[in-house]
Amino acid sequence: MSEERTAEQIKEWLEYLQGNGYNLVKRAVATDNRVRVKTDREVAGKTIKLGIVADTHLCSKWQQLTYLEEFYRYCAKRKVVAMLHCGDLVSAEKVYLGHEYEIFIHGGTEQAEYAVKNYPKITGVKTYIIAGNHDTKYLSLVGFDLVKYVCDRRPDMEMVGYYGGTIEAGPLKAYLLHCDGSVP
Repeated sequence: MSEERTAEQIKEWLEYLQGNGYNLVKRAVATDNRVRVKTDREVAGKTIKLGIVADTHLCSKWQQLTYLEEFYRYCAKRKVVAMLHCGDLVSAEKVYLGHEYEIFIHGGTEQAEYAVKNYPKITGVKTYIIAGNHDTKYLSLVGFDLVKYVCDRRPDMEMVGYYGGTIEAGPLKAYLLHCDGSVP
């Protein structure tokens, strides 16, 4: 059976189940993708400069966008090869009780557009990102893949996977991990 036919059948089965009242939820499954860092900069000697951030929680009233921008400028001055983001790009919604009172932008597309517009960048340097539990909340709520949406609109950002993924830069291999189920 061809892969295309199987995908077609799965789509038909899903539509059948949804049409008969079943509530189907799409959830992100932890990935172990591998991505090679592409850079115009030479990795000199044994030193590889990477910038690492996580839990930026854009759209939260607790976000620290000014500090994030400052850190990106700091990394630019030090000529980093790549920026790594270990998940929770945005705050999302309905992750925990009372969460709606801690965000200033509501809706998956709206939060994604905010990230597209406001997430810092370094000219010539990519941000490699994994989706964390906040980022995948819209995936489970409405099937919206927020990090993929952002990366599709920002050529300086590349999605590595969900909750985990390996980055290779020269001889360096780094595993990005975002745990799920702890407090913010």
